[in-house]
Amino acid sequence: MARRLILCILLGLGFSIASCSDSNIISLSREDLFTLNIGVMENQFDYFFNSHSTRYARNDVFFDDGIFFVVNGNAEKLMQFSPFGELTLLLYNPSHNPLPVILKPAGTQTSGHDIVSRRAIPVPFTGIGACGVDSAKNIYVEDEAEPSLTPAASPAGPTGDGNGAAFRKMIKRFDRLGNYLDTIGRTGVNGRPFPAIEDFSLTNRDHLVVVCPTESGRIVYWLDNRGTLLYEVQFDDARLPVPGGSEFIPTLGKIVPDYARLRLYIMVTYYVNIKDESTRLVSRIAHSGSRIYTFDLEKEKYEPGFIDIPAETGQTGDVLFFQEKQKSPLPYSFLGVSDSNRFFLLKIRNTTTYELLVLDPDGGMRKRIRILLDDTGMVSAGFHISRNGLLYALIAENSCAKIVRWRSDLASAGGS
Repeated sequence: MARRLILCILLGLGFSIASCSDSNIISLSREDLFTLNIGVMENQFDYFFNSHSTRYARNDVFFDDGIFFVVNGNAEKLMQFSPFGELTLLLYNPSHNPLPVILKPAGTQTSGHDIVSRRAIPVPFTGIGACGVDSAKNIYVEDEAEPSLTPAASPAGPTGDGNGAAFRKMIKRFDRLGNYLDTIGRTGVNGRPFPAIEDFSLTNRDHLVVVCPTESGRIVYWLDNRGTLLYEVQFDDARLPVPGGSEFIPTLGKIVPDYARLRLYIMVTYYVNIKDESTRLVSRIAHSGSRIYTFDLEKEKYEPGFIDIPAETGQTGDVLFFQEKQKSPLPYSFLGVSDSNRFFLLKIRNTTTYELLVLDPDGGMRKRIRILLDDTGMVSAGFHISRNGLLYALIAENSCAKIVRWRSDLASAGGS
């Protein structure tokens, strides 16, 4: 049973939970696995040069079974690397990339043998985004749909779902060698496009779970391993669980699937209005606390209980409330869950340190891990948790991009 939250209204704030002392925190140093030079060649990271589109270009990394997949949205390419940084596969748009030199095109003959393990394959990507891998090592890549498949958005949406989203995203599927297989939409293989995709995951049964943002929240599409749509669920801020009284303002956070069951884990962060004592008018909004709820897709409702996120400690940040800067605790970000159903959350403590919080399935504190990261010269960083609990990231700097990790999988495996 998840631990119940004790609500205490203290100076206008909502959640009050005892936190662990710093003596219980362990520290993990960053391990740099390999570095990508900034540039336009096939084994380089294009962060500045290509300006073919005004849209947001996603740059990200995905780790699976020792292999890293690096998405370089600015160059419309996907690079596959060994753990040591050897480029083994390139899927690229030839309109935005020079002809590969290190990798030869698929089908090229060398000394009478086909190169099948290290290949470059042209793919007309026009909006590459998230990626993932299933149990057969097939590669899934988000991309823009063909213009003929993207109807304009309307208040009711093309299917009358009322979310007003523009349906323009598809997920392309390739085999482990990079050969194109098919394209998946929200209605299945070669189906109608998804709205904008925030992220997607693949479960133990190779079910595809796609999370899409809307004006009022998120839509989750859950498709089976044949591409058949099983569930479509919409979550809106206005219909989120609210603890106790109506003074709490809920905000929908990250949604991730359970890898083994038809369940979704949903983070909700709560805020409260703070009134000026003299005027009794709302002067600012303060973060009050966060919870993770479990939604049962088969029963179409939230399961009883919830997991409380322990009180934030350490770094506060300047947050602009009603044109006035206020100090507010920086909340945890929900990274995801592991195969063992442990929950991983991350927050900034200071300019060189992050904190990784690991919770057991029942919400009990597993570990608090200090993540050492010198962000000097860092342009961006994207953090992820692998299915076995490994924290890894793509860090872009002014002169290079780095694939790094912290062995949180080993640190969180031990006792509390």
